Amino acid sequence: MTVVRRLTGWILLGMILLPVVVLVVWTLRLSASSVPERFTWADGESVLALRLVGPTKEDRSVRVLRSDGVVDTLSGWGQAVPDTAVWMVWRDDAPPVLGRLAGVVVAPGDTLRGKEAATALSEMPDPLSEDERRLVSLARGASQAGDSTEAADRLRLFRSHHSRVVALLESPGAGEVGVPVVRIRHVEEFAGGWTGALSRSISRLWFQIRSSSDLGSGGGLRSAVVASSLVVMLAGLLGGIPALLLAVYLADQLEPGPAVRWLRWASEGLSGVPGVVWGGVCAALLASQGSSLLAVFGGSSTVVGGVFWAGLTLGILSAPVTFSRAMDAIDRVPRSSREIARSCGASRYQVLFYVVLPACKRGLRGAWLSGLARAGGETAPLLLVGAAGGLGTSWGLSSPVPALTGDFLHLGAMAYLLPWPTVEADLGHPLAFLALTLVAAGCLALEWGALWSEDAPR
Repeated sequence: MTVVRRLTGWILLGMILLPVVVLVVWTLRLSASSVPERFTWADGESVLALRLVGPTKEDRSVRVLRSDGVVDTLSGWGQAVPDTAVWMVWRDDAPPVLGRLAGVVVAPGDTLRGKEAATALSEMPDPLSEDERRLVSLARGASQAGDSTEAADRLRLFRSHHSRVVALLESPGAGEVGVPVVRIRHVEEFAGGWTGALSRSISRLWFQIRSSSDLGSGGGLRSAVVASSLVVMLAGLLGGIPALLLAVYLADQLEPGPAVRWLRWASEGLSGVPGVVWGGVCAALLASQGSSLLAVFGGSSTVVGGVFWAGLTLGILSAPVTFSRAMDAIDRVPRSSREIARSCGASRYQVLFYVVLPACKRGLRGAWLSGLARAGGETAPLLLVGAAGGLGTSWGLSSPVPALTGDFLHLGAMAYLLPWPTVEADLGHPLAFLALTLVAAGCLALEWGALWSEDAPR
């Protein structure tokens, strides 16, 4: 019997982990792009390009990303030779470009070459980007305060000076192209064999997680990760905490009445209601009363209102789950312990705080984490209350429409509506798979945290 239980447990664990494993494998596959190749034709013309996702057709036509960042279809080429001495540069104002590193111009008449140029290209973009973002933030703050002259001058001087720091990339067919280092978001070197490919894949994944989106290379998921985490935490505060307080309030009753039994039955039934139903209810409420309610949470700001309303929707959705598991944790406290404490003269609140809560605090923590896992895995209701920008603009609603659609990003919604340039689709939508992987991993981590919290030794 023990062997059967263990085998069943391993099978169930494999079924749970299988979707996450598939997402991780596909994400790694898409992040590890192929090595750039030099395509040569019979007349001697050659082009440096990177093969995109998709098979080569019978007429030897292949879809590629050219060295100048243009997606094109090449046909009639004679041979394609891999070129590992190539750098791929991701920009924030244009699609990524390819080429051999010819040098880095740091000042008029001063150009770094060889290893010094490679070191400069690897180390300079991040500090310059951080400095620019800091100056932009200072300029915006000064503009809101009505005194933006000095901050704007500092930003203008910074951009004027560092626009002359240029990375020189050369490639056949495109010649030598200069890329301002301050506009570079991420660089990749294709040398190093399989270890270099692994390092390049990990580096690109980290870049996609820590950076925000832009109109050039597409950027990454930082804004979506922050917004998704905020929505889940709001769900825990607006739905999970009240559910725990209600369960604790009912915990001091030695003989639960009909109202308690009805609440437990209702919470178990509501736990199975699909998330899109709650999304529709909250969207209808937002459409009818959204203007007055959102004024309390930021006036006409669609970002604040959208995030708050999404958190409230997920809080309502996850509250029954939290309440049911919290009541189950309280039920595991022996009733005899409460009866003995009462017989010794302890008051209701003393029994609650010194007997019941210490015995079930791990279960209550697990119930709260389980509610967060339920909230984190829901995407459908968020498409109705703020996560999918532009989805509801054609509904014909009045003033609540901007707050309904919102303009905050959510990891799950991004897999449905990708706000990225076309080069992201040509690369196989790696950010969509990465976003879904983060959602799945986060939900599993929260649920396992809940189980570990309930089963942890005291």
